[in-house]
Amino acid sequence: PDMVLVRDVMGHMSPKDNLAFLANLAKAAPRLLFAKTFIRAETTLDYPLAFGHPLNLFRPPYCAADPLELHRDDFFDAFMGLWKVAARSESGAFATSVDGASEPE
Repeated sequence: PDMVLVRDVMGHMSPKDNLAFLANLAKAAPRLLFAKTFIRAETTLDYPLAFGHPLNLFRPPYCAADPLELHRDDFFDAFMGLWKVAARSESGAFATSVDGASEPE
């Protein structure tokens, strides 16, 4: 696929499940990922999955690079980021790259 859209599902999964999801996503080899992130949220592991939590893709264990684009979403701190997907890193963390020469078409 050219792009994968992930808006609210990752906030309802554990970090372990999210990392597995991202690893499987990397196997599908999309060119772009358009995903929800909360840019000011602290990463927490203590939350009820059914209620969800504000997931910050810039903090560990995800450590996303700066996105190509960032668009405000439905909450104060919620944004949709557009990332170019790179190969999965050895650590299993969220692997993205920003290359000015390869912006979305």
